[in-house]
Amino acid sequence: RSRKNGFDDQDLAFLATFAVQAQAAIEWSRAYWELVESLFEASEDVILVVGADGTVRQGNNGAAKLLGVERGALAGQPLSSLVVSEDLGAVKTLLEDTLSTGVATGRDLSLRLPDGRGLPLNVSSFSLKDRRGGTAGLCLIGRDVRDLNALVSMLSEANLELKAVNTRKEQFVGMVTHEFKSPLAVVMGYADMLLKPAEMDASRRQEFMGKIMTASQRMLAMCQELLELMKVETGQAALSLE
Repeated sequence: RSRKNGFDDQDLAFLATFAVQAQAAIEWSRAYWELVESLFEASEDVILVVGADGTVRQGNNGAAKLLGVERGALAGQPLSSLVVSEDLGAVKTLLEDTLSTGVATGRDLSLRLPDGRGLPLNVSSFSLKDRRGGTAGLCLIGRDVRDLNALVSMLSEANLELKAVNTRKEQFVGMVTHEFKSPLAVVMGYADMLLKPAEMDASRRQEFMGKIMTASQRMLAMCQELLELMKVETGQAALSLE
């Protein structure tokens, strides 16, 4: 506001209020970026600031530690030079997607370690804007998934072993079922003949009953063997060598 006599009290009050609000905004902005900087430094994940041309501008301590290099060695490196050769296409797609859409999540990417091995990461990224609102580059955040991959591999092996055990159990049940069918058929056959009203001498009847008893004893022996086997499998009984 312009006046011949300068600023009045109302103008001065407005300017004082504006100055206080501006200072608060500046302090908040400074605190915000200090927080961002502290998180950047403290994170154990790989964090890389990459320019729109694909060149690494800055990397955090977590990236340097995981890659086994000096932190200063990351700046100026093409991002493509930090990944294993198999993932060159993936890193190109990541850059293109992030710069065009603003964000990319859940990508698998392996950075190259000094000994040539790959460091598997689960990567997300988001674009960075300059002061005029244009795209300046991107921030890449990668989490080391070696432990997770090892766990997945262990679970996969355990799952395969479990399937193998189930297959063996199915085969065993089929074998046991077959073994029981034979003596059971004997019992049922002779029992059926004994139940028929036709005349049968005592010796014949005794013979049939003897066969029924023999088959029954065979089934009983198999049941006892199965029970012993179950005790061994569940740890309720110990094997001993004689």
